[in-house]
Amino acid sequence: MSVTLPYFSDASTLSGPLPTQQEIETATNTLPTIQHLEYDGRIVLIREQSVVKYGRYVPENEGQVLLFIERNLSIPAPRLYAMYRKEEKAYLIMQYVPGTDLDTLWSSLSNLDKQSILDQLQSMFDEMRTRQSTAHSKRKRTSIWLAEKSRQNWEYNKRHPWIAKFLARNLPVALKDHDSLFTHSDLHPQNILVQRITDPQPNEKRYVVAAIID
Repeated sequence: MSVTLPYFSDASTLSGPLPTQQEIETATNTLPTIQHLEYDGRIVLIREQSVVKYGRYVPENEGQVLLFIERNLSIPAPRLYAMYRKEEKAYLIMQYVPGTDLDTLWSSLSNLDKQSILDQLQSMFDEMRTRQSTAHSKRKRTSIWLAEKSRQNWEYNKRHPWIAKFLARNLPVALKDHDSLFTHSDLHPQNILVQRITDPQPNEKRYVVAAIID
């Protein structure tokens, strides 16, 4: 079940007060994003406590998904502290999860550490994909949504939507007789945060997946 905006977590469950609107708008500690430079949005870190993602094209669905994960799954993801709209912009205030993205860390890891992280991710996605998708339970709707999302991305970058046309033509056949399962639509190493365990015991894992983001 989705929540209506504005949404605010119970204050008693937070580690501190939410950032003010002035703190958000004037924040200078920005976090990296893979979005295009013309993307109208920012991701800022405030008081080493909260990450705020905001802009005209920030999807409310991202906040709804974080709430779904918190209430239904045990996989690590940032908690959603608040979500609201102001002057045509959506604001997502989330828990700050310290860690290093896997893309930065991967080349320095041993084979054992890599396998440990992969095993953790496999377990998380096995759990994630036990959940039936409710948003796209019909094959036709799923096909249309994926093709439309692709078309928007290509047109945003002022390019002909060849891939969108390919998806619209082939997805109805490819997805026939398959269930829609909950998953991550943009999984890559930059969206996986890892923490190193201090003084691990012998034969114990040295790294833990701290959060899957975005």
